Order: sequence, then C-alpha cells, then structure tokens
Amino acid sequence: MKKMICVSALIATALLAGEMPPMPPMPPVLGNGKQHKVKKQTKMPKECELLPPMVIFLPPPMEAQLDSCKNALYKPKKEFAQKQLSKILKKKVTIKSITTLKKFSKLYRIEYNGGVVLCNEKVDACIRQ
Repeated sequence: MKKMICVSALIATALLAGEMPPMPPMPPVLGNGKQHKVKKQTKMPKECELLPPMVIFLPPPMEAQLDSCKNALYKPKKEFAQKQLSKILKKKVTIKSITTLKKFSKLYRIEYNGGVVLCNEKVDACIRQ
C-alpha cells in the first residue's frame, strides 16, 4: 500500500514537473464597445523580437526611473575614467568631476584638468566639448 502511494506520488510529481511555466500576462485591450479600425502595427526590428512588449513599452514614469537608474548604475568611477582618458589623450589626466547628462542614457560629462568631454559608460568613446 505504501509503495503504491509512493509510486503514484512520483508519477504525479514527474507529470507536474513537465508542464511549461506560465506565460506573462498580456495587457488587456480596452474599448468602449464600438468597433475600432485596427491600426497596422509597425514591424518590430529584429533586435526586439525576443523581448516581450511589456518590457519594450514601459509606462512613462517607469521609463524615466529606469533611465535614471541605468545612468547611476553605469556611471564610471573616477579612477577608471582617469585611466581611460589618459590612454585616449596620451597624457596624464586628473578628473575633477563626473556628472550625468539629463535626458540622455549612459552619457556622462567628465571635467578634467584640461577641459571637458562627453563620454559613454566605458569611457572609450568621447566628444570634446
């Protein structure tokens, strides 16, 4: 009897483990009962085909917070930026400040002893200001 219960429990566990995980919910289609013309959706670029729409099209408050979060997360450290700029400019550089540029994603204003540059998070591509 105990063996029968154990075997049936194992079979049930194996069957449940084989099920696919649930898919994320899709946003509901809102309407007022009238027939709407279906707008032709633009074809998604191939770079976006693996991402679900809920990740691509964030609500505006979330998108603004995500941008500021990424800017803070990827902001280069002074020592790293100093080393990279010294390589690029081929002279000793002292960093005075690194600030985030508003309305840009992962673009930083780096002030050093010889001027100001705008650089990406890896400080390998810069524009003199």
